[in-house]
Amino acid sequence: IVTVSDDCMLSMQKLFPRQKGKIYCIENIIADKTVNIYPIGSNNFQDDFSGKRLVTVGRVCSDKGLDYALEACRILKEQGERFRWYWIGPYTDLSLLKERTATLNINEEFVFLGATDNPYDYMRNAYLLIHPSKFEGKAVAVEESKVLAIPVVATNYSTVSNQIVDGENGRIVE
Repeated sequence: IVTVSDDCMLSMQKLFPRQKGKIYCIENIIADKTVNIYPIGSNNFQDDFSGKRLVTVGRVCSDKGLDYALEACRILKEQGERFRWYWIGPYTDLSLLKERTATLNINEEFVFLGATDNPYDYMRNAYLLIHPSKFEGKAVAVEESKVLAIPVVATNYSTVSNQIVDGENGRIVE
């Protein structure tokens, strides 16, 4: 059995028609129990910022929309918004990332927290979860934010409407 997303499943069935009955879609299961297994308070923001906190969870890379996020952060700052955007996830070169935020004059507003096993306290204390990906299968962070009842803003990647109904349980943006 090969487990894949719905779109991929249909493509796989077309590509391997003799295996059609052996290819299934099994969704990632994100439930309260999964998210709440981590104790509340084990990870939280370690600064004294008191404005709106925006959170992104995922690998820090172009595929996950890092360039979109940095540009959006720059625009929000220019518009006078008071916020801090935290990106939780693994990265390879913090000095390069700091250089990019400094060039855009957003080094105070955009914070790289690194990888953690428990992003949920950060998410619970966020004003919004921002998911700026360029493409996804089924975004686990989006599902986790729905369980935590955190508003989501996501880019319009090809499968986003499988998880978010624009204006109902989140916003889909270009």
